[in-house]
Amino acid sequence: MSTFTAMQHFPDEWTRKARCPICQSGFLQIRRKNPKPNQIFCPNCGISFEIEKGGEHILLMEMPLNFPEQLAHQWVTRAQIQAILRENQKSSPQLTIPASSGVKNVPAANPLRADAVRRARSLVEMGNPPDVIRKALAESLNLTEFAIEEILNDAVAVNKNKQNQKRKKALIWLAATAACLLLGFIVLWIVF
Repeated sequence: MSTFTAMQHFPDEWTRKARCPICQSGFLQIRRKNPKPNQIFCPNCGISFEIEKGGEHILLMEMPLNFPEQLAHQWVTRAQIQAILRENQKSSPQLTIPASSGVKNVPAANPLRADAVRRARSLVEMGNPPDVIRKALAESLNLTEFAIEEILNDAVAVNKNKQNQKRKKALIWLAATAACLLLGFIVLWIVF
């Protein structure tokens, strides 16, 4: 009998702030299992787990292929999972993900989010409307709606920041040029 108790319900915000203990993806989802405890699911690698009430342990419910099966339905800490991943990485540099997830042979440090952010930023810079970017991310990377919105908001914010910096540089350059011209006219007026 386990000494740990799973949290029955947790807020949606947790999935926005948390990372997958296996692939480090930030695109987690909540599976509501009433009357059973809620589970967090990573659509990227396929892990599903419950969270200990008031503690740091997680109960592994579903795991990626080639992840040690003896951990199924066991309470473990993130540190224990990372140690197991390091051990697996020594024997095999790639963690194999189930074919049903649509992702194959994902390296332990998954570049999915970085690719999605990079693609969204380039699409925003090219002037594509948000609907086109949403569609491109949804089709090519198979992301959730929340993940797409988060990435799109980031890309738009970065683009606005770049535009503001360019505007600021242009205004500084324009002010410096105007000051030089004014100084030149004053010098010419005094000399002649």
